[in-house]
Amino acid sequence: MAIYPALVRASLVITALTLGTVSAQDEDKPKMITAAQALKLGPEGLTELTNPSEAGQDQAAMLYATAKRLQTENTLAKRDLQAVVTLEEWRTAISQCRESAFSLAYIINGGRHHVFTWVGT
Repeated sequence: MAIYPALVRASLVITALTLGTVSAQDEDKPKMITAAQALKLGPEGLTELTNPSEAGQDQAAMLYATAKRLQTENTLAKRDLQAVVTLEEWRTAISQCRESAFSLAYIINGGRHHVFTWVGT
């Protein structure tokens, strides 16, 4: 009969350790931020919620840009939904132009277009 209290204590210890790990993981989760909060705080305010490191600043800028994009698309959709489609087409075209500059630089510097191979030992 002495074995049961030891098992109960062991299971309580394991349970406590597991709960402690779960709560520590919850603290490491990023805070949920709505688009309205992101627009109100701006990139600098969002950095305080993420972290002040360069990676945190990048994340804050991305969150703010996403919120701003949603705001623009929602406002535009209230006037003309086709304008949202046209805007996305322009964004795609501009993105392709930006990417082509890197491809062109790769070609000019002696590389091949879209052929990236790893030659290692």
